[in-house]
Amino acid sequence: MDFRTGKVAWKIRAGSGGSYNDTFRAGSLGPNGTFYQNVTFGITALADAH
Repeated sequence: MDFRTGKVAWKIRAGSGGSYNDTFRAGSLGPNGTFYQNVTFGITALADAH
């Protein structure tokens, strides 16, 4: 999300099914721009390849 405009700046499909369910838990943005999301069986990290 672009915090200035509120528009989606980047999105990716991270997975589907019960093991990717975040049950509305908050995610975290790391200092290097990686997004970390708690899911049912652990944590998923999403990062831009550039």
